[in-house]
Amino acid sequence: MALSYTVSATPPSAARLIQVADSLLTTGEYRQAAEQYKVAVAQKPSPAVLFRLAFAYEQDGRAPEALWALRRAYERGPDRSILRKMDALAAAHHITGYEYGDRYFFLTLLRRNYQWLLEAGLFVGVLLATGLVLRRRRQPSTRPWAGALLAYVGVAAVGINFITPDRLGREVIVRRPAALMSGPSAGAHWLATLPAGQQVPVMSAGQDIWLPVRWQGQKAWLRTSDLYQAEEE
Repeated sequence: MALSYTVSATPPSAARLIQVADSLLTTGEYRQAAEQYKVAVAQKPSPAVLFRLAFAYEQDGRAPEALWALRRAYERGPDRSILRKMDALAAAHHITGYEYGDRYFFLTLLRRNYQWLLEAGLFVGVLLATGLVLRRRRQPSTRPWAGALLAYVGVAAVGINFITPDRLGREVIVRRPAALMSGPSAGAHWLATLPAGQQVPVMSAGQDIWLPVRWQGQKAWLRTSDLYQAEEE
């Protein structure tokens, strides 16, 4: 009786893929290097690997992809040097939407640490309320602090409902020439065609396959299929 064995191929590790990609990069095989980095990024999306992916894309003449890789690197490790690199690369290829400043850098840090700040604020609120209740029990004649507690609750409610990550300087990058529409419908008025690599700020949550963005001071809509998504390279 013959026995058969099934051999399962183990995918290469991120470290091995990066090593191969680095070798390809040094020999000028930028497209092949980018493909290796892409697979490595799926396993280990670190800023350093994303930055090398962006360099491979740039050397291969793929500016939109390079900008997207730089954007992902920046989101994972905010650094002003990455912003300057994105600005220079976009300017060299006549792509707009990458004019950054101190406000953008601050909003990025705020968005990145939003969850931690929210939890810290709620924790402080619980401690404050507990301390006031215990003090009131020990000293019933003390001045009531209900007004201060209500003010805290109001500020917390505003922060939770209106200061959300989507409102803190979120942008999207166009992955291919995309029609910018006046409404969330293919039958809406056409406003412009955005080139690949264009970055535009998001205004609010999307509707089905459409996302509202700000364009020349007005609200416009893009198909989500025309945009880079968070998991893509």
